Amino acid sequence: MRSRQDRCFFSDDALAGFGVAAFSSGRKIYIAQFRKDGRSRRLSIGEHGRLTPDEARSQAKIILGAVETGADPIADRRTARAVRTFREVANDWMSQHEKPKRKPRTASEYQRILNSHVFPAIGSKRICELRRADLTRLHARMAATPRAANHMLATISAIWNWAARRDEVVFAANPVRGIERYAENASLGFLPPVRCARMRTCNWIT
Repeated sequence: MRSRQDRCFFSDDALAGFGVAAFSSGRKIYIAQFRKDGRSRRLSIGEHGRLTPDEARSQAKIILGAVETGADPIADRRTARAVRTFREVANDWMSQHEKPKRKPRTASEYQRILNSHVFPAIGSKRICELRRADLTRLHARMAATPRAANHMLATISAIWNWAARRDEVVFAANPVRGIERYAENASLGFLPPVRCARMRTCNWIT
């Protein structure tokens, strides 16, 4: 056991480099400790209670194993945190692209889709962490409103492509690709799903 003024460090007997920092407040944080470039480094894994000891130990094994291969987990985490969330990118897309260039009613419809469906489900995810599975689940939850479900995918695709033009993501990694759209009733004036998916923007207001 080692201590500082406000915390004590306890090392795990089973896994070298894994331990827990116990604060005077009662809070406990699992940590991984390793040497990188001749320096002792410490990386927080997660809080006790949110992670079990076994879950934290498993994550520590991954971190310490990466260090053995030459990786720098602290630098990797800083890089990941620098990547914006989908909500942050979408808000910029709205303010810089949609609102200045679209009719107010059209921009309002985009914002409604984002606020009602997209942000609650994936808004906090880093944009580079979005996967097709995330959007497939969201699309399925909106099956009762197929037109809105398809427009939701078209919106996410447009935001992704806008971000790709700014080198935040890669065009080819667009997670909307490959997701089958729901059939829509053409007699009601809806845009065909395939066409809508390929257009940069769709005017949904009829």
